[in-house]
Amino acid sequence: MKSSYNLNIPLASEVKEIHDNIIQRYIDFVKNKSYFIMNPVGINSWVDPSVYLIWAPISVMKPYVVNKNIPNSWVALAQPSIRTHITKTLLDKESWIRWWSSFVWLANIANYIDKEKAFVELFEFLQNELWITSDNIKINVSSKDEDILDLISLLNKDILIAIDSKPEQYYKHKYWLWDIVWRNCNIALREKWSDNFNDIWNFIIIEKWEKKYWLEVAMWTSTIMKELYDLDHTLDTSIINSIYSNEWNNFRLKLQDSIVSSVLLFKEWIRWNSSNTKWRILKKYMDWILFYSNLIWISISDLENIIKSYEDAEYKKDIAFFEYFKKYIANKK
Repeated sequence: MKSSYNLNIPLASEVKEIHDNIIQRYIDFVKNKSYFIMNPVGINSWVDPSVYLIWAPISVMKPYVVNKNIPNSWVALAQPSIRTHITKTLLDKESWIRWWSSFVWLANIANYIDKEKAFVELFEFLQNELWITSDNIKINVSSKDEDILDLISLLNKDILIAIDSKPEQYYKHKYWLWDIVWRNCNIALREKWSDNFNDIWNFIIIEKWEKKYWLEVAMWTSTIMKELYDLDHTLDTSIINSIYSNEWNNFRLKLQDSIVSSVLLFKEWIRWNSSNTKWRILKKYMDWILFYSNLIWISISDLENIIKSYEDAEYKKDIAFFEYFKKYIANKK
């Protein structure tokens, strides 16, 4: 076991600044590498009709992939997203949430011919911009992905390599367009003072009928921040922690996640007359707020203070979600 990062655990009030700084460092880095920087879209955007809500950056970049036309050969963005599969165990008090629902991806796509440049620059960002040493990085890769193994040979030898340590489906995916395949290696960071590693970034080769076309690189900002600062949970990277944080437990995490996700969905103009699926998602998160605030004995007035304080801290304005939430509660009775 080797010592890890020389970073102090941030105060709850500092996490938003640190989180946003990681995003800005990435944007500045790729801009200096001549990437075309895309503007992020709202999670309720219809840029990808195959999904109800934006849950991955490829939804925004998909037109470039489908049309086989990537501007300047390089495209990057920081994309807010939400993954709502957590709602399947919404009211299960025993289930554990490993990641929170909403987060920002840092991502880019490039042409396959530029794979060496893209791969080396990924590690340049990790090591030079985020100050992560080679011995704290681990790559999980399949022995079948010979082109990725060739790329790994270009890196510092101190980086740990795990070959075939995961099930086969870990390295190969199909998300949309049935004839397109994603092959990936995963980059993981060491937990502080530990020999455990957690995934923070994917390097993906996208191919069609075994012909290699594109690369995608995607990182979870909150996950990398969690590992860098030795935080207990990815929700500790949200400013909600400076608004409400009692003892560290599953109920607190679920309440925090439901507040953050509900406010985000409401801000994105999801209402009862939105598509049935989108409304059901918001409804589930609101049910979660009600269920866990009652379980933790949080009064309606305290809940109002928490939600409004979070809106002001995160978005610098009153989103007016709480008034909508009160009407929803009244209609349930």
